[in-house]
Amino acid sequence: MNTPMFVINNPVHYVKVMHALRRPPESYLYDPNTFWEMIVKHPESMFAFLMMFADRGIPKTYRHMPGYNIHTMQVVGKDGKTYFVRFHILPTLGIKHMTTAQAQETNFADQDFYTRDLRDSIDKGDFPSWTVKVQIITEEDVLQYGYSFFDITRVIPIKEFPLHPLGKIVLNRNPTNFFAEEDQSAFNPGNLVDGIIGAPDKVFEARRYAYTDAQMYRLGPHAREIPVNCPINVPNSASSDGTDYGSTRQPGLLRIIEEKPYNFDQAREYYEDEIKCGERKRLHETLRLALASTPPSLREKVFHVFARISQNLVFNVAQGFNTTIAE
Repeated sequence: MNTPMFVINNPVHYVKVMHALRRPPESYLYDPNTFWEMIVKHPESMFAFLMMFADRGIPKTYRHMPGYNIHTMQVVGKDGKTYFVRFHILPTLGIKHMTTAQAQETNFADQDFYTRDLRDSIDKGDFPSWTVKVQIITEEDVLQYGYSFFDITRVIPIKEFPLHPLGKIVLNRNPTNFFAEEDQSAFNPGNLVDGIIGAPDKVFEARRYAYTDAQMYRLGPHAREIPVNCPINVPNSASSDGTDYGSTRQPGLLRIIEEKPYNFDQAREYYEDEIKCGERKRLHETLRLALASTPPSLREKVFHVFARISQNLVFNVAQGFNTTIAE
């Protein structure tokens, strides 16, 4: 994900959300009503979409786009203790964006702009890179703050849990066969290295199954044997007369009791503190444009969702429709 949070924390609603973002099958014409009806039914998703409607929703290039795993992963440290981490993959060139007008101009000129920019940079030897950082949370922190750490519709405050550098990702060559190296690749959040146990939330549990099922359906039952999905180094044991002893003990995945999502406090903080004045005006214009073709009855319900985030947000968007919302 290029946003640090997800739109829902209940996998049961995932299909409904995806259908709301797609074109209806009967006409295949984009219908904004289905999207905004989804927002009304799942208002917690507005935090992520608020970021997408703002300038941050349109990265300048892939080389300026961050990545997030959104889940709080349970890991085992070298001391044998249990910790929890969230991964942040931050571009070395910095996080930079386009305005809607710039994006429209770029897309009209070259619909392959993002891919072409990435390939050209690698061909020139200007290798794109990202720094991998983690937020580290202890078991004591979890006991103090509770479930909110595992709610993927929320972020973990960097002020309280700072980022620690872990490593670097560098793209140093372009694929020579797109089908073999890209199209056949089967990513799965359940493919974990030793020491990372997984995430306790239900969405991660659902994704582990769904990705495996989807990749096997797409690529066949031997998807893991396709060269791009195989390990670089094949294990080769030199032991004889049976396997050597090795401890298989590791802590089990933490069990949590999921709660109803609530993230309006963080959405409000993002809108009021992180979005600057000029970007805020562009956000209001983008939201008004997205709501322009919706009926007044639906628009009023959306405005009530905006009001839960910020009165300033709903006032500036609603005034474009000559509408006022009571506090």
